[in-house]
Formats: sequence, C-alpha cells, structure tokens
Amino acid sequence: MSLEALEKGKRAVVARIEGGLYAREKLLELGVVPGVPVRKLQGGRNGTVLVEVLGSQVMIGHGLAAKVMLG
Repeated sequence: MSLEALEKGKRAVVARIEGGLYAREKLLELGVVPGVPVRKLQGGRNGTVLVEVLGSQVMIGHGLAAKVMLG
C-alpha cells in the first residue's frame, strides 16, 4: 500500500521508495525513508498529503506520496 492510500490517522512504516533519483532525494530531505514510521494526518488522492514523520509535520504531493510504499 502507498502512503497516498493510507487512511487518515493511521501509522505505518516506510518499506521502500518507488521512483527515480528526484523522488528519493526529495523524500530523504523530508525524512521519509525506509524503516521510518509515518502517520497520515490528512490528504487524499488528488491533493497534498500531510504526514507526521520524525516528530515533524510535512506536506507531500499526492504523486510523490504514491511512490512511498508502506510495510
């Protein structure tokens, strides 16, 4: 399941990032990397996704959030 598809309020651990170098670098800057727990605070399939990661809240575009696979 992707971060984009995760239900609001649910927690999961990042399993892998599907995408190229840009996606990996951008998510690394935000702290969204394999092994890190995340919690989806709000967002849907057509807009930005607000997540809590490493004690911070970050906004991720839905296209980028779809590349974050959860375990």
